[in-house]
Amino acid sequence: MISKLRQSTFIIRISITFLLLALCACGEDEEQAVEKAKNLLNEGNFSMAISVLDQVTQQDTDNADAWNMLGIAHYETKSFEKAMNCFNKAIKINNQNYKYFYNRANAQRELKMLLEALEDYTKAIDLEKNNADIYFNRAVVFMSLNRKSEAIPDFEYCIKLAPNFAKAYFGLASANISLRQTVQPENCRQLQKALDLGYAEAKEALALYCP
Repeated sequence: MISKLRQSTFIIRISITFLLLALCACGEDEEQAVEKAKNLLNEGNFSMAISVLDQVTQQDTDNADAWNMLGIAHYETKSFEKAMNCFNKAIKINNQNYKYFYNRANAQRELKMLLEALEDYTKAIDLEKNNADIYFNRAVVFMSLNRKSEAIPDFEYCIKLAPNFAKAYFGLASANISLRQTVQPENCRQLQKALDLGYAEAKEALALYCP
């Protein structure tokens, strides 16, 4: 006959085993849900992605990636306030991922929070210095703030990192022309480069500044 002590020990072991199995199952379900949400985002099905990610973040409030993805989905549906709130939560959980700051900056820019966006783009650059998109977007904010002299080096570094970044050539030419109030041959070359790389709006600027 099994003693009461051995019975209790056996029951505890069984309970722990079932608990671990349940936790593993939950982890697998969450991973599957996050993967499903990624696929939905890639497909452009943002409303369904929001539905899936809402459930994930309710079950696991510390999943920074899920909060970031939920923010992206809200951003794509132009719910910028909701997007920013999601990015806030992702950053609170993990403040070492440059993507979270970059994404929040994009949302802030849409909300005309330009100084806050500038700060977040800078934080993103501090964490990842070789991403051309961040420099380009920070340069755009500098231009919006009429800080053209600060935008120019960002456009230049963006081009250094991504030599085929058409909009960066256009932005660099525009910043230089606006700042100097004159058109230099290099600015015409930059506009032509932008056009050659497929940025159609450069054609009008070329006709205006480089006839």
